[in-house]
Amino acid sequence: MSDCYHKHWVLDVAKVVLDVAKVVLDVAKVVLDVAKVVLDVGKVVLDVGKVVLDMGKVVLDMAKVVLDVAKVVLDVGKVVLDVGKVVLDVGKVVLDGVQHCHHLRHLPITTVF
Repeated sequence: MSDCYHKHWVLDVAKVVLDVAKVVLDVAKVVLDVAKVVLDVGKVVLDVGKVVLDMGKVVLDMAKVVLDVAKVVLDVGKVVLDVGKVVLDVGKVVLDGVQHCHHLRHLPITTVF
């Protein structure tokens, strides 16, 4: 009887080990499914990152164009300023010439211009 008891006990232990193995296998399947979801999410995040990077490159290129346009506007502004200085100098010469004319001296300067 003792031998049967031991066989029965070993069989019970084997059943428990088998049940635990089934649970571990089920948990492994769940972990694998979660890993697949995480991998899919990672792929989406990578794709979004690529799109954001491409958008960043476009924005950078646009910023370079704006900077180039600003440089041109600045150069044009400098030219306009130089022309304004020349016009001012010419105006001073004309004003001096008008003030030196004896026959126009009695007229207000606004009348001459």
